[in-house]
Amino acid sequence: PPPAAPSVLRAQGHPVLEAAYRDSSKPGRGSAAGDLWVVHSTPEYAAGQLDGDSLQDAAATEKQLREAFCELLEKVGVPQPCSLTYASVFAWDHAQPTAASRLPESHSWDGSRGVGLCGDYFGGAAVAGVEAAVLSGEALARDVLLSVKGKADL
Repeated sequence: PPPAAPSVLRAQGHPVLEAAYRDSSKPGRGSAAGDLWVVHSTPEYAAGQLDGDSLQDAAATEKQLREAFCELLEKVGVPQPCSLTYASVFAWDHAQPTAASRLPESHSWDGSRGVGLCGDYFGGAAVAGVEAAVLSGEALARDVLLSVKGKADL
């Protein structure tokens, strides 16, 4: 994809893809060899491909995800053909917390012990995914700084 390609592509309403993340857009991760993308399927699609904790047919799943990803790139104006140097699939069946399982707090901090938790499973239904994880991490960082520096104006 050209340098102007967005770092996140949302595939709203797509039966297979939820989003694609251009990992090579992160600082220090670019390569002259091309872009590195991480593609997430929808939870519904993933559930239909799993047999317990394993993929029923990894080759067929990879092919469907690759085709859906190339369609998404075409839709946003990336010139064809969509050529992939390497692709693999991973059945991470517990990676996406459901809205019902997410905790309403932004994070958890026990200042007396100096222990905190943050992640995409915090924040209620307002945000999800990477955005929820970042906001949760920022909220925890504020509490840690307040605890360490004792400043209330952060």
